[in-house]
Amino acid sequence: MSGSLAPPPKRGRRNVTFEVDWEALIMQEIGNQKCTRKEVAHTYSVLLRSHPAPRFAPINKAIVDRWSLSGLEYIKELAWKTAERRA
Repeated sequence: MSGSLAPPPKRGRRNVTFEVDWEALIMQEIGNQKCTRKEVAHTYSVLLRSHPAPRFAPINKAIVDRWSLSGLEYIKELAWKTAERRA
């Protein structure tokens, strides 16, 4: 047996598509005590650019229930700034 190994064969690029349920994801983040408002704001910014528009009422209620109305305002403000930067 020789001391060298042949390199693995090269593979072509593959297009992989993932579908993410962003509404479910943000609800999980809100329920996770380790997630911060900043992390939730990032996901909220993705939802702002989603088509069709997500149902924000239950998301907003969950945010208020966890943090407060001022927490919701903070998350929305940061989310809009993030969404506008990525537009």
